[in-house]
Amino acid sequence: MISHFFTIILIPISTGIAFSQGTAITDPVQFSTAGGMYTGTVEVGLTCSTPGAAIRFTLDGREPDSSAALYDGMPFLFDSIAVLRARAFAVGMAPSRVVTHSYLAGVEHSFPVVSLAFDPAAFFDADTGIYVKYLDDLTAVANIEMFVPEANDAVFNQLVAVEIQGSASASQPQKSLEISAKGSLGNPTIAYPLFPELSFESYKRCVLRNGGQDWCVLQFRDEFAAGLLTDRSDMGDLLAAPALYAQAWRPAVLYLNGKYWGIHNIRERMNRFYVQQHFNWSSDAFDLVDNFGSVSNGDIAAWNDLFGYLTQTTGFDNDSLFEALEQQIDGQNFLDYCVFNIYLENEDWPGNNVRRFRQRSPEGKWRWMTYDLDFTFGLFQQNGGWNTGDASPDALARLLDDTTQVWPNPDWATLLFRRCWQNAGFRRDFANRLADMLNTAFLPARVSDRLNAFRTLYQPEITKHYERWWFGNYDSYWLANIETTRQFAFHRPDYVRQEILKAVPEASGLAELEIKANPPAGGRVEVNTVSPTAAQLPWSGIYFTGVALPVRAIANPGYLFTGWSDPDLGIKDSTNIVLSGNTVLVANFEKEDTVTTHTANMEWPVFSLYPNPADKTLTIKGKFAENAEVSVRILDGFSRQIAGPWRLTGREINHVSPDLSGLPGGVYFLKIEGVNGAVTRKFLVVR
Repeated sequence: MISHFFTIILIPISTGIAFSQGTAITDPVQFSTAGGMYTGTVEVGLTCSTPGAAIRFTLDGREPDSSAALYDGMPFLFDSIAVLRARAFAVGMAPSRVVTHSYLAGVEHSFPVVSLAFDPAAFFDADTGIYVKYLDDLTAVANIEMFVPEANDAVFNQLVAVEIQGSASASQPQKSLEISAKGSLGNPTIAYPLFPELSFESYKRCVLRNGGQDWCVLQFRDEFAAGLLTDRSDMGDLLAAPALYAQAWRPAVLYLNGKYWGIHNIRERMNRFYVQQHFNWSSDAFDLVDNFGSVSNGDIAAWNDLFGYLTQTTGFDNDSLFEALEQQIDGQNFLDYCVFNIYLENEDWPGNNVRRFRQRSPEGKWRWMTYDLDFTFGLFQQNGGWNTGDASPDALARLLDDTTQVWPNPDWATLLFRRCWQNAGFRRDFANRLADMLNTAFLPARVSDRLNAFRTLYQPEITKHYERWWFGNYDSYWLANIETTRQFAFHRPDYVRQEILKAVPEASGLAELEIKANPPAGGRVEVNTVSPTAAQLPWSGIYFTGVALPVRAIANPGYLFTGWSDPDLGIKDSTNIVLSGNTVLVANFEKEDTVTTHTANMEWPVFSLYPNPADKTLTIKGKFAENAEVSVRILDGFSRQIAGPWRLTGREINHVSPDLSGLPGGVYFLKIEGVNGAVTRKFLVVR
């Protein structure tokens, strides 16, 4: 992994130095060597271009003032971790701005490295330190630098605001930090693509996260869980992209004043700036409402209107009423958001970590953010203890419960879902989308492989982290925690399918559906939101009997879809199948080429026969000239006429369905003859 190096230096908001407006400012100190990661001794010299300026410096993180150590012109030699801050002073001039570089000599990491240098009081003062008084609304100012291996200088260097982030997890010895760029500090954004997988070149805020409630358990639970759907690079387009709004992330290691401070994951901040950035909306163009009614942007009027309507209205089994509700919510987002949390068995939801937003327009629909997935994969359960990996709790039943007023599922948090659940179409779509994900993204083997990938990614760093925070019992604890999580992954699909069978009245059981294309080169088949490629066929998955399941046949170029192996599905390429047991469904395709005889400068239109194989009737489909006169006959394998001829015009031919009920099973040919030639097409009759 390419290692990145950050430096953040906390400094007091007030410098304590006053000078009159218009006073000249001393030029900043120049460093001969920039900060970064070094394998050997680093030599650093300091200069200032202002004549007669004195350079003062600190190595303890404090901001240099007029009493700080005076630089004597001799270069520094750093063979270990050092944080050097320097400032120039000249008579009759205001002091220069503080310049800071951190040198991590002899340090190796596979993760990006974040170094925070600060006046110790800014973090650890008993009354004003943000680390000590983490429950208070305190802010420190910081200078942040980021270094990447391919650049000699920092890719950005600016002042930012720093706060403690989180609630319950903030009580941990290692805490999360929110980094905020502010125009009042010189730069309204951090002008660098912190998350390479995203297209954004700058950010207002980010978080250095301590792992949340997963601190020193996996240390990556939230990132791992979210990545099951947000990172589908191993799946291609097999599963239609989930309509989720989640956080980008990257791992990092933190140093405080040169002291190792363990793993922190760099995260997008899920707030109004996230909405502004991802949707390009101005701050006055949207509402953002948390949990029961905490307004983070805009106002709560629209949400209160919807909530009041839901409180007073039932009967959403009426499709018209449900469709009216869908005009106010992003239905696919809400469905995917709920499906995901149900699979994860998120115990800190929906009574917490609910954040919804909408554009303030007549067409604006409410959407939900996916974040804080710490209480998943069996980390915490109300009646099951801590970090058990128990996959059995019924998360869907909890979401449908209307009897409780308390966390984790108070009635205000479940109301919208319960109203949607009244609708048979929503239940169908929910069951099928969950089945799609269980058959693809949530396959135990895939989740296990992803877990292995995270283990490989974090393993080079986790030993030192555990030595710092968890008494060093890395082998006996962290690896065991991974296996506990793996057990959840293997057992959860069976439990969540049973949740559907209990809650969906239309679902009567489970069945395996296998799909095939005949011939394999002819095309492919989509099942609801699963789209296997031709190379992935045959494909199979477990679905719910009794629940209408959409299927669609897609012909490859040069082929036509000619029908399903199940004649009851008709001849349309898009239809619904209701499983009653294990089923093999074949989509039949035929080449568009034709067998033509006695043609004279004549081109026959492309046409196809449906279904093929056929049972009772056969339908001709093509684009024939309306006034063309043709004769249609059915021949057996020995070219003997079995039925017809029918003399038709081009307008009539698409409305003819020859009766095949009297024919035995076998191979037949349909022959169409015109004044300039003839064409035949093979079809099968099955009995």
